[in-house]
Amino acid sequence: MKKLAVEIISGRRLNRRDDLAVFLTADLEELRAGADQIRQALCGDRADLCTIINGRSGRCSEDCKFCAQSCCYHTQAEEYPFLAEEEILAACRRDEAAGAHRFSIVTAGRSLKGEDLELALSAYRRLRRETGVKLCASHGLQTEEEFRRMKEAGILPHHVEGHRGGTWILQDYGDVVVHLFDKEARAFYDLDRLWEDAKVVDLSQVLQPGE
Repeated sequence: MKKLAVEIISGRRLNRRDDLAVFLTADLEELRAGADQIRQALCGDRADLCTIINGRSGRCSEDCKFCAQSCCYHTQAEEYPFLAEEEILAACRRDEAAGAHRFSIVTAGRSLKGEDLELALSAYRRLRRETGVKLCASHGLQTEEEFRRMKEAGILPHHVEGHRGGTWILQDYGDVVVHLFDKEARAFYDLDRLWEDAKVVDLSQVLQPGE
């Protein structure tokens, strides 16, 4: 693990051609120490803080087990259409002043289309012009053309995988990784099970703005 950590710090990147079976049998303490060595060398002790605003709430047709906005569950979650641009801008300015480095609009629903998509793009363009934060987004399944428009509006993922196959698309925004599945792929991989019983951690008790 130590040797591999040094190689990764020096520029090596693992891919599907590598034999990754070693991670299944590695000593957990050695694995943790190697991961921490990589973090310290490449990221240090600084964390980017990303805040979000619920841009459109409730009545989602999906059945995510962790989400109170799914129409499949009776959670009494608040329901409202896409927020006004001024309200989104005000929230972003407030969070930026408090020390946030990134800001994301998230919306309930399988995707963002039509008028709501245009409202989101207008909001992102204004956020890019009038604030200094980096922009993130979470709007479900979108077409390649819609992703292009989001990029032009100011949302810049570091990396995207899977858009050719279309069953599982991964979007890497650096501090946030977004997984987009079609119905069959989501049921097959069932990533929800990885965190459905996890303890919720309030990062505000761990990190201070600017750290």
